[in-house]
Amino acid sequence: MRYNRYNLLSVLPFLAIIISSFPILTLEFPKGHDWYFELVRVSEFKSAIINGQFPPYWGENLYGGYGSPIFLYYAPLYSLIATFLSFITCSIISGSTLALIILSIIAVVSMKYLVQEAVGEKTFEGESASRIASYLFILNPYLICDMLLRNANAEYTALCLSPVAFYGLILIGRKACIGGLVLSGALALIITSHNLTALIIFPMILISSLFLYLPKKEISIWLTIVGSIILGLAISAFFWIPALYYKSFVQIEQIMSGKFYYINQFQTFISLFGYKDFFAIGLLTPFTIICSIGVISFSRHRNKLIYMNLYIFSISSSLFLIFL
Repeated sequence: MRYNRYNLLSVLPFLAIIISSFPILTLEFPKGHDWYFELVRVSEFKSAIINGQFPPYWGENLYGGYGSPIFLYYAPLYSLIATFLSFITCSIISGSTLALIILSIIAVVSMKYLVQEAVGEKTFEGESASRIASYLFILNPYLICDMLLRNANAEYTALCLSPVAFYGLILIGRKACIGGLVLSGALALIITSHNLTALIIFPMILISSLFLYLPKKEISIWLTIVGSIILGLAISAFFWIPALYYKSFVQIEQIMSGKFYYINQFQTFISLFGYKDFFAIGLLTPFTIICSIGVISFSRHRNKLIYMNLYIFSISSSLFLIFL
């Protein structure tokens, strides 16, 4: 009976994917804030590849036919995935939509494995914890809003891949070589997914590694972590080196004034916990934080110190990202 119940529960994470992606299961691209721009980018990316650009750097039909070096600056991974799938589906719209669904599956599976590796025990309770984490992640209002309302597909790609990086970091403690390769690959993919998310994930990886491995003081672990980060940067160098090299040609001051001035973007604190605006996180996040405080406080697990370190890091990161 318990085995049957486990099989039934194991299906629930994929049910969460269906719920979060329900409007696009027919492969109809979500028509949110930037749906037209996203499809144009994928179309130009595909055209560049067909014309022999790899990696693509120039969108020849953008900006009224003048063209644009958009792919030197705009992280290309989502466009690459959507382009590849568009060759299979023979449709840019279907390929772009299918890419979102596949990324959602990656998010759920990687979060599930991440929590299983963090718990370190293949028990019914550990399996339950990993499933709950995957529900909360894929059904997070901000993540769904990225996909369905904002069409922030670059950010959505990076967020869906972020659990893979933390899974690799935790796996280093048990399987250093495999964990290091997973971490470096995930970091490279995140860099080529979304510039700003990469700037957040990298320090989070470094800080979380301190919470995880500083008490062990094993030099081999730190060599693996540092080496993995360097390898991730090397793999993605084809994107970020040209972006830095040509930085002087970008008139950054134009996006730091007027309505884009970041000081004017801060919202009232209370507005974060509703569902009216796309930046809101709803009531689920604070409810989860409060419940987890109670659970960790009364836990008697033998690895409670490790859990506490991870929890302190997680709650601190949550509050910092809520502020952002």
